[in-house]
Amino acid sequence: MDIPDEMDDVDLVLRHVSRLFPEQIVAWLPKEVVVQSWIFKQGEEQGEAKGFVKGKAEAVLEVLAARGLRVSKTSRERILGEADPATLDGWLKRVVTVKKAAEIFEEPAN
Repeated sequence: MDIPDEMDDVDLVLRHVSRLFPEQIVAWLPKEVVVQSWIFKQGEEQGEAKGFVKGKAEAVLEVLAARGLRVSKTSRERILGEADPATLDGWLKRVVTVKKAAEIFEEPAN
């Protein structure tokens, strides 16, 4: 469904006004709307974080595939199930040098 140009203009104005006077806008809105907006924002941020992590996991798998390394079902599940961005970053660094996919899980020697 196409939104009329007038709606785009109104939305744009409301976004700018709400940035300039957030306390006044929130005070004017019904409490339910404020709570719903906050819940939506929290969900949106969580969704972005999950998408970011999923992208890193998929990048690990893509590099392994590009290098022609076979990834077992267990390793694939572990990679896709990892929720810690720092762990995925470590795997991304190791993925370019390992000889076998499972080696990315091993802690590097110092």
